[in-house]
Amino acid sequence: MSGIDKLLSAMRANPSTVRFADLVRVLEHSGVGIREGKGSHCVAERGGELYTIKKPPSGQYVHPKTVKHCLQTFGLWDE
Repeated sequence: MSGIDKLLSAMRANPSTVRFADLVRVLEHSGVGIREGKGSHCVAERGGELYTIKKPPSGQYVHPKTVKHCLQTFGLWDE
């Protein structure tokens, strides 16, 4: 199991402790492009699917609903 697979598994198990950099790392590894939006937002896109992610303040985690919805949008959330 690679580091990305372990990170993705940890995100699925506990989406409330996901850092923004880790979410971006998993998405980029899965072929999702990340571009800067305006202000504190960025946009994840792949094949016409878009998802806006709000960057949390320094030292805080991404909101759990954001993690789950983002991973579901790109087919990375297995239930």
